[in-house]
Amino acid sequence: MDFPKDQISSLLDQGLSNSAQMLGCFLVSSSSVSAETSPHLKAENLVLLGDALVKEKEFKRAVHMFKQALHYQKLIPKPTTTRSSLSATSRLSSPNSFSISGINENEVKFKIASSLYALSDNRAALLEMEGIPSKARTFQMNLLMGKLYHGAKHTRSAVTSYKECLRNCPYAMEAIVALAELGVSSKDIISLLSQTHNRTGKPPFDQLDSSRWLQPFHIARINRMEIQSIPIPVASSPNHKLLRLNPPLTTPIKYHHTATSTSNNQCSLLI
Repeated sequence: MDFPKDQISSLLDQGLSNSAQMLGCFLVSSSSVSAETSPHLKAENLVLLGDALVKEKEFKRAVHMFKQALHYQKLIPKPTTTRSSLSATSRLSSPNSFSISGINENEVKFKIASSLYALSDNRAALLEMEGIPSKARTFQMNLLMGKLYHGAKHTRSAVTSYKECLRNCPYAMEAIVALAELGVSSKDIISLLSQTHNRTGKPPFDQLDSSRWLQPFHIARINRMEIQSIPIPVASSPNHKLLRLNPPLTTPIKYHHTATSTSNNQCSLLI
């Protein structure tokens, strides 16, 4: 049954999620009625069908498929130490070694949490994400956890998650904006970025030095948040018709960066 699974993956890559869903339903139904189908194959089939359902925005059904996949994953017998040591070479040379190991439980939990987040069930999504060990969390996992903690008003945990995102990707602007909204200073963010470069051994920014662009961006973001909180009497404005037609013009979104010296940068607001 490897051929249909490969075809489902190919269909998903080409954006043909509806075709992938129909083929996935056939694959899951045929494997469920067959007593010869191993649990790890059933789990893989269910994950593929869940991926197709996510593409079709059928998140509730996708969650059900992903949870079923985790159920079958638990039924896979754990190899003993003696048996695994004797068959290590054969597993490495086997083309079906991925199938033997089954699915990645942490990735499936992340897919469940992402679907629950799309359904606005943030509490259940957060519980699912907290079941993933911190060392096993990827950039996307930490970003989702930051959003969930942020929405739940768990400021300290949200800051920790967003900072972990920057350690993996210094240009994650979404994480930088979220940290600014949570009150983290630009100095702390710049310090975090420099620590990231020192740990990875990569050279510092050449064309986009963080000390030049991050602090003005941070100040501009704070200014925008403060101005957005001020009520604007649209009806009394001379350009009230324009403001009604184009609401984004009511907030300052353009910033001008002027350098008075090499070490003194200012960010002036253009309205």
